[in-house]
Amino acid sequence: GEGEEGEEGEGGAEKSAKEVLSSHFELLKSAAAPGGDATEAEAAVKEAAAAFASVLGRQDSDDEDKARAKVGLAACALQEGNAAMAKELLRAVEAECSEGGLKIAELAAVKAQVEFSDGKEDLGEVEALLKESPGDLEAMHRYAVALFAEGRTEDALEAAL
Repeated sequence: GEGEEGEEGEGGAEKSAKEVLSSHFELLKSAAAPGGDATEAEAAVKEAAAAFASVLGRQDSDDEDKARAKVGLAACALQEGNAAMAKELLRAVEAECSEGGLKIAELAAVKAQVEFSDGKEDLGEVEALLKESPGDLEAMHRYAVALFAEGRTEDALEAAL
């Protein structure tokens, strides 16, 4: 029959490096969503890390794909609580970007998450503080920053506005 080659992708044809990257960045985003199952999130991070690592070894991966894969691995490391590894990977990507003139869309977001994770506040504590004094601008700002550090970008923007 037709379409029997390259059965690695889920829809028949093998996915391109770019498709693998995009779908696994989405997977990571959903794994970081609040209220999710911790076991499922852990499995999603492991799956994403394996996918990002596989992109590094593919022949059809260009420099941009490989840089995005490293950013993805940094995001995985961060979600696993390894901020030092995430920083190392991001430093490498930044060097590659400046040498090759690359622009990696996900780089800024993951870099910000790493920076925020260093001084990350407990979201529950900041929420409690905000409930006590809802008009407190400092508390609102801290809440937005804490949400962003958790990877909840849309919620953080809403809280900041």
